[in-house]
Amino acid sequence: MISSIVMSQNSFADSTVISLNQAAQSIPKELERQGYSDVGQLNLHRLLLSMNHAHVSQVEGLTRPQVIIAGETFSRSSAQWQVNQQGKTRILVNQSLWAKTDPTARPVIGLHENLGALGFHDENYQLSSAMWALSQFNSGLADAEKVNIVSQIEKSAEGGGGIVGVGGGAINMAPV
Repeated sequence: MISSIVMSQNSFADSTVISLNQAAQSIPKELERQGYSDVGQLNLHRLLLSMNHAHVSQVEGLTRPQVIIAGETFSRSSAQWQVNQQGKTRILVNQSLWAKTDPTARPVIGLHENLGALGFHDENYQLSSAMWALSQFNSGLADAEKVNIVSQIEKSAEGGGGIVGVGGGAINMAPV
């Protein structure tokens, strides 16, 4: 009986990690499907390969870093990236809160955490949300709007690929 409970818990944990990975990869995969190989200087194939090698772990609780948006303080708790004491980058996903996260928000959150773990500057979701917008609204955008979004992505991705901080770049990892 105990082994079936452990297997069931591990299966749920594995499905949480798989869910985050699939959500995160859905945006660059959609951009590739639309014919993009690069967005700005960000090569989508290399990004997806790097995301495949990201270390993602399921946890029960996370430190709750504060994020200030439009003057209001919020706490993030469904997923976050961090550098552990050995200097290795990992993405942590809160099993119960990820399950409650709006499925339409998961791709941007998952991509945001992966970009942070890979060293891209995405502290305010500027890169992940711009990639999402391009993937969702590409056919309805005027060429000038596409150029503007790609330019935003290019600016955000400049110098990316190296670790920029802990827990989403400039966000303080102190618990709330």
